[in-house]
Amino acid sequence: MGYLFRVRLSSFFAGAAVASGLGFYFLYKDYKIAQEAISQQVGLLPPSLPYFPVCTWSR
Repeated sequence: MGYLFRVRLSSFFAGAAVASGLGFYFLYKDYKIAQEAISQQVGLLPPSLPYFPVCTWSR
């Protein structure tokens, strides 16, 4: 009986690890697609004035 419990427990944890890995893969893929879409949208913006940081406290 102990052997069967260990097999089922190890099978459960192996399945959980695979499901977690697939979940992280899909989240990573979704992140990369969103990052690409945002970078394309930023690329469509017209050129603006040069960036001059306003920092009065460091002078």
